[in-house]
Amino acid sequence: MKKLIFLLVTGILIYSCADKKGNVNYNNNPEPLFTNAYIKLPLGSVKPAGWLKSQLEAQAEGLTGNIDDFWPDLVNSSWRGGEGEAWERGPYFLDGLVPLAYLLDDDRLKEKVREWIEPIIASSSDSGWYGPSKNKDRWPLAVANKALMQYYEATGDTNAINVLIKYFRYLHDTQPDWPDKDWRGVRAMENAVTGYWLYRQTGEKWILETIESIQKNSSDWTSYYEKFPWDSAASVDKKIPLDWGPVGLTAHVVNNAMAIKYPGLWYQQSKDIRYKNAVYAGIKKYDINHGQAGGRFSGDEHLSGKSPSQGTELCSVVEYMFSLGELYAIFW
Repeated sequence: MKKLIFLLVTGILIYSCADKKGNVNYNNNPEPLFTNAYIKLPLGSVKPAGWLKSQLEAQAEGLTGNIDDFWPDLVNSSWRGGEGEAWERGPYFLDGLVPLAYLLDDDRLKEKVREWIEPIIASSSDSGWYGPSKNKDRWPLAVANKALMQYYEATGDTNAINVLIKYFRYLHDTQPDWPDKDWRGVRAMENAVTGYWLYRQTGEKWILETIESIQKNSSDWTSYYEKFPWDSAASVDKKIPLDWGPVGLTAHVVNNAMAIKYPGLWYQQSKDIRYKNAVYAGIKKYDINHGQAGGRFSGDEHLSGKSPSQGTELCSVVEYMFSLGELYAIFW
């Protein structure tokens, strides 16, 4: 369920063309970054109508609008001030609830957002770390960052962007902690989505230093796409590791769906064509070795080859959609 909320909201991400003369209405990448090909409009700039609006209303009346009233992991979430689950479930829920509430201009849902966001803002410490005190893992904060980013766009609440600035300063000033054996390592560059957005808002050069440190001290997805060990032969020969170790995590389908954008994100800053090429190579290799008729690549938890009997996680479908949207905004 954790990614279901992305399925609808990803479809309403609208991009404004940024021509080479620059877009004076919305923040494009300032120097020294490459200029964006397209600019994603701030949340709330475009409102849904017709079929799409009715689908979002159904979502509001269904799980997204109500699940935190009965699912124990959300009812008692540490992210909202409770004593329960303190890892990724609260942030994932909020990452979908925030856009849903403000796209529909739904007062009930906006009140729900407030009940989650206020404890998160209040949790921000002098060091810059935030969130439940019992969480020591950087991964769920990468998801929470995106929720705070959207909340700021929708409301203009400077408390939200201040939490993000303090957290990225924390990442800048502390030792890298992005091990390949953990989610926060293989998904480390997810932080760059918020980081580049934050740089567009503030122009603070140290944010780029933070992203560079993450890129250089986390999983090397660029080389992975260039060499790509999990081809169709590896699938047929059952050589793809179905475990949660450092190697198995590179075959995990959701990690792959997220990571395809990481070389592209870094391309904005490095300006090295190698990273753009790695993205296109990765997309091609997914299709050749694991592609299915529906346009996705297989993954029953891990990459699973081309057999039509193999399924894929909904999580990977919507993460792939999100990744492709980010890449579409970057590449000319």
